[in-house]
Amino acid sequence: MMAEGHCKNCGNTTKNSYCDICGQSAKTERISSHYLWHEIQHGIFHVDKGIFYTIRELFVRPGDTLKEYLAGKRVNHFKPLAFVAILATIYGFITHYFHIYPEMKVIATTDTNASVDYSAIILDWIYTHYSLCMFLTIPFIAACSYLLFRKNGYNYFEHLIIFSYITGQQIIIYLLWCPVNYFFPASWSFGIAMLTSTIYAVWVLTQLFKKSSWTKAALKATLCLILTQIVFLIIMMVVVIIILLTKYYI
Repeated sequence: MMAEGHCKNCGNTTKNSYCDICGQSAKTERISSHYLWHEIQHGIFHVDKGIFYTIRELFVRPGDTLKEYLAGKRVNHFKPLAFVAILATIYGFITHYFHIYPEMKVIATTDTNASVDYSAIILDWIYTHYSLCMFLTIPFIAACSYLLFRKNGYNYFEHLIIFSYITGQQIIIYLLWCPVNYFFPASWSFGIAMLTSTIYAVWVLTQLFKKSSWTKAALKATLCLILTQIVFLIIMMVVVIIILLTKYYI
């Protein structure tokens, strides 16, 4: 047993490794380069607890990982809302800083030059507020998923968690595709990235919600994503209207 000491957080006297009252480690050291490196390793990069562990598990065994998390096996995983917030912020910063708006090539091939400038303004706003856009869409996506898969026993808030993790993983796919979109800015590159992220989401939902038939689960997952795309387009239309009203009438 350790020698008696005082917790530097709450002042409690303890002989244990952790304070009996607040739970802080009884052994605290002065902040230094060693301390910061330890925090980085164990807070984010630690293979058994952190964002990289969560990313790996959600790519290798997504359905089982989500089932375990919803069942209560959570200590090793990065928090879902923070997961989306961090990844969306990184993606939004990179795309905005390097002006990588892959949708612009799609718009340019289907729209007139007069409206491309408007599209650039809109996309610039979306990617500047990318985290906000993700947090606005996830509740609607979760609602679609809940309605289609309500017989599987998960409540609406659990569907929020499911799609927070799925959205985070999809952002990673887009992040990995950023160099391609930057050096080869074409509609096909964005199409491949979008198709890959969609296939990933269908795969996750099929694994998670399959009861008997893989085909039935995959079809329902596909329908869910179609509905979410419709919802996403509606939200984007609302954003467009707000931006245009703000620009020209306020």
